[in-house]
Amino acid sequence: SSLSSQITFNHSDSSGFQAISLVVGGYGDQVGEFVLILEGMGITPADNAGDSFSIRLTPAMIASGVPLSVYAITRGQSRVDPILSRIDADFNVIEDSRGDAIQCDDAGNPGLCYGRTEPLDDYGVTIATGTLPGWQYDSYLSLDISGVTLTDDPDFNFFNFLVSSYGSSQGQYLLAFHVGTAEVGEGGTKPLRPVGSG
Repeated sequence: SSLSSQITFNHSDSSGFQAISLVVGGYGDQVGEFVLILEGMGITPADNAGDSFSIRLTPAMIASGVPLSVYAITRGQSRVDPILSRIDADFNVIEDSRGDAIQCDDAGNPGLCYGRTEPLDDYGVTIATGTLPGWQYDSYLSLDISGVTLTDDPDFNFFNFLVSSYGSSQGQYLLAFHVGTAEVGEGGTKPLRPVGSG
C-alpha cells in the first residue's frame, strides 16, 4: 500500500545484542488492523536461548477483538527451522490452563504447534525484494487477547515471545505481527506499542 511505512533500525553495540524499541500507531490515531514486519533477524550460535521479542498490550488492542498473531518465516535459502514460543520473564515457555505449551515448531502440525494454525507453505509475505514464500517448517501463533485484563502499570502488560530453532539449524528469518486497534472509551484511541529486541 502507498500508505505503508518503513524504518531502518540497527545498533553499534560490539556485543551484537541491543534492545530496540518500536512504537506503531495509526496516522491521526486511526484504528484498524496492520502487519508489522521485522526483517534482518537471524538465528546464530551466539543467540543462546534465542531472540526475544515483547509486545506491550494496550486497551485499543484488547478492544479490537483481533487475535495477536505472530509469524516466524525463514528468509531466503537459510533453511532455519524456527520455533516460536510465548515465554515469561525468565524465558520459561508459558502453558495454557490445560497445561499445553504455547509454542509452535511447524505451523499446521497439531503435534508440534499450539492452536489451530495452518501450514505456511502455501503462503508468503511481500517485502521490498519481492514475495518471501513460507515453507512447511515455519511457525505461527495466533492468540486470543480479548479476555486479557491489563494492569494500571503498562510495564506489566507485555506478551513475551522467543524465536529459537529446531536442532542446530541457523540462518535468517523474518518476524511478522498481525494486530488490531479500536476506539477506547471517551479518550478516543490508544496506539499499539510493540517493543522488540533481538
